[in-house]
Amino acid sequence: DADIGGRVRYTSDNQVWISRSARIKGKVTHIPAANRNNNAANRTFSLVSFLVGLAWLLIVGVLLMATVPSLTKEFTATMDKKIWPSLGIGFLLLFFAPFVIILLFITIIGIPISLIALFCYLLGLFLAKIYIGYYVGNKILSDLLNRDIPWFWGLLIGEILILSLSLIP
Repeated sequence: DADIGGRVRYTSDNQVWISRSARIKGKVTHIPAANRNNNAANRTFSLVSFLVGLAWLLIVGVLLMATVPSLTKEFTATMDKKIWPSLGIGFLLLFFAPFVIILLFITIIGIPISLIALFCYLLGLFLAKIYIGYYVGNKILSDLLNRDIPWFWGLLIGEILILSLSLIP
């Protein structure tokens, strides 16, 4: 019993079924779904972007782990002892920092500070992916194998998991 005062446009591989009791004043337009070859190209692009993202995370992660291992140990110890407060502070910063950056940007004097803060925020998000991925991967592998594992394998597994979660729409 739908009463549509205008036109109807839909995209599908199939023709629409319209009830006899429906009233459509405008034209019904069927737009065929995109070519299936285009979906294959999209999947290839997604796979390539996934692999490039993984490569970047691993390169920067390996450099961080090799140059400042004390920071990694400190992070891991903090997460083991205070995981809930750490996650709470992380989520607060994740959602609160953009508002502060926008407020700074609105003021004329705060524009340079907001740009620096935006850079630091984005860098922090990138580094958080590396350290959280390392922590999660290390925890999963060490719990599964019941022994300590080399840090690279924890980093690799964790980054694959983090990037896989980011693919979920």
